[in-house]
Amino acid sequence: MEINKVKNYDIVIIGAGIIGTNIAYELSKFDLKIAILEKNEYPAVETTTGNSGIIHCGFDPSPGKLKAKLNVLGHKLWVENIFPKIKFPRKKAKSIVLAFDSEEEQVIHNLYKRGFTNGVNPNDLKILDKKQLKTEHPLVSDLATLALECSSSWVVDPAKAALAFLEISRKNGLDFYNKSKVISISKKDELFKIETENTQNPLFRSKIIINAAGHFADEIGKIAGFNEFSQKQRRGQYLILKNHPNVKDVYFLVPSKYGKGVIVAPRPDGNILVGPTAEENIPKNKVNCLDFDLISQIQQIGHKIIPSLDYQETFLTLAGSRPIEIQKSDFVIRTSNSDSNFIFAAGMQSPGLSAAPAIALEIVNLVKKQVKLVQKERLIQEIEYI
Repeated sequence: MEINKVKNYDIVIIGAGIIGTNIAYELSKFDLKIAILEKNEYPAVETTTGNSGIIHCGFDPSPGKLKAKLNVLGHKLWVENIFPKIKFPRKKAKSIVLAFDSEEEQVIHNLYKRGFTNGVNPNDLKILDKKQLKTEHPLVSDLATLALECSSSWVVDPAKAALAFLEISRKNGLDFYNKSKVISISKKDELFKIETENTQNPLFRSKIIINAAGHFADEIGKIAGFNEFSQKQRRGQYLILKNHPNVKDVYFLVPSKYGKGVIVAPRPDGNILVGPTAEENIPKNKVNCLDFDLISQIQQIGHKIIPSLDYQETFLTLAGSRPIEIQKSDFVIRTSNSDSNFIFAAGMQSPGLSAAPAIALEIVNLVKKQVKLVQKERLIQEIEYI
């Protein structure tokens, strides 16, 4: 097999999940030579596939964190900028957070206030008492006492969204390389040299690297000599049930220190998702593996939310990871401390999907400080990936 010479680019993006492809989509609008490297055969098969697929309203993240700011902005960008142009499976759904005792009721009130602090549209939030909850959401357990409802969330197919971003980026000139696990990064004469496991195109040179490698983003940083943060993995397992036509909205338990809480949610295809678990300190190579001992735990909590769920309709289980930056538990969106041409898009735990368009624009602003961005005269603006 013939091995090609070094491929030269202005920008190389590492990782073709929902974050990397969204960054590619935004940068492909400019007159730059860009490549995206993916270690797997197919894009979006790790954290993006093992994702609940919810574009959150923004009431959950702690105020002051990047997660809070970019969740609300990302939601706006999805609805106003992306949905009109890029077609992939999605549907609008309310988000309902349920309380079952007085302590959880206080959490509901706190989330309601937090939503306003974070900039969520006040018209999208309301608190439902027990009677209202039963009237408006009759499937929910009679034991629920109070709820927070947000009317502006969405459920999407995150993998198809990533594929749509990748496809439109390729039409606008981006090069995609699969089976291209990065094994070394060095720098000489102001250019990064990237060595990969790609058998046909193993070597790349680039002025800028954008590290969007999911739960391997810290490892890619170390490979490049920028050991500036560490991530841990929190695995989440889900059950997928056949279509339950009456489950039209997303139902949450109150969030815990491990995340937003277990949910029951519709998917764009009409099937129902129940989960996730929150398993700490999972090795990076095990985040997509299943622990069947936890299925009964998922079932039990799902029944707490909607007692009528029929788990005999379960036809699929899946697992995914939430890469969590250990020190601040926030997004890492910045240049390296020692090289402004090495850019991190890491720590992409929830609400990474919701914030993805805003994260991409943050990255564009960082790139803009390093190279002149000139918009292409001719662009593919719309695509359908259903």
